[in-house]
Amino acid sequence: MNSFIFERMNRKYNTYDIIKDIAFITMIIDHIGYYLMPKLLVLRLIGRISAVLYAISFGINKHRNMNKLFTFAVVTSLVQMFMLGMIFPLNIFFNFFVSALLIDYIELIYNKYPYIFLCIFLTLLFPLGVITDQVTEYGIFLTFLMFCGRIFIKNKKDKKDLITTIIIFIIYFIYSANNFKFSVIQSSILFVFLTCIYINMFDFKIKDIEHVKCETLLLVLSRYSMELFLIQTIIFSYLLKALIWLY
Repeated sequence: MNSFIFERMNRKYNTYDIIKDIAFITMIIDHIGYYLMPKLLVLRLIGRISAVLYAISFGINKHRNMNKLFTFAVVTSLVQMFMLGMIFPLNIFFNFFVSALLIDYIELIYNKYPYIFLCIFLTLLFPLGVITDQVTEYGIFLTFLMFCGRIFIKNKKDKKDLITTIIIFIIYFIYSANNFKFSVIQSSILFVFLTCIYINMFDFKIKDIEHVKCETLLLVLSRYSMELFLIQTIIFSYLLKALIWLY
């Protein structure tokens, strides 16, 4: 195997990779719905899992290459402008970039003034999320889901951690169900999905996993997710243009 593949693959496949692999697969399903089958809401429902898992994984990992993140944000926007005719869209990479700048300050306020955080930040989360979602993908919801990742990775958690993360998940659920006009059954499925994610992530630990089938492929999907996001954006954009041309 070439050195490019092994450049970021010097560690074993682990539980952190599982999160990103599930996030990538559900993202592809979501984008099939977004670009090619917009009326098939079940695909968009599955995609709500992707945003949550990517945000949590980003919060768990404190080692970020901000220059690379900003570069991918700009390049992805240029692709969307050229392929889809959008006017410099603020894609999800921009949101991750801004959230990465804010997350340390949010964590600082949370640790020093937890009750102020609960009263002010979480009260404003829903209206701010609705407003900022009009500007960039997922708005400030992404920032606070990322903050959940910071809490989940802590060795010791207390009651305020439990309350804070549950409120964030509930607010995200309410917004997603309302924003996509999910039916009662679809909303119930989304609630179950988010509940399963919460239960499994609350006491998250990064552990190596032995004897993984298709390990190389799974590692690539996890550790080259930004590059793969850009590639799939180009592919789906071409497919959308082809469908528009045909019909």
